[in-house]
Amino acid sequence: MDGNFTATSAVCVAGLTVVDTATAYTLFGKIVILILIQVGGLGLMLVDSVLSMLVMGRIGYLTRLSTQRESSAVSWSDVRTAAIMIIKLSLTIELAVAVLLAGRFPCRFCV
Repeated sequence: MDGNFTATSAVCVAGLTVVDTATAYTLFGKIVILILIQVGGLGLMLVDSVLSMLVMGRIGYLTRLSTQRESSAVSWSDVRTAAIMIIKLSLTIELAVAVLLAGRFPCRFCV
């Protein structure tokens, strides 16, 4: 039950836990939690981006589907391109910050 709560909290990017994550979970469990946090964060960014593209497109979803050929509306390929760009940018920034921080952490945590 504690694992379900932690997993749900990770996807919702709330950061709530019932038990100490460092001691209660194995390395595999910690990796799963990190992946769930990543999925939750990217999900928020992607949903926000898609919603803003729909709003900024100035036409509704149903209208866009029916008049996509005749209009210059945002297409689903544009949404896909934006989603891929968001994922690449997010992972690049996270990698850069991880490399910068890795030099500052003491090696007492090294395996």
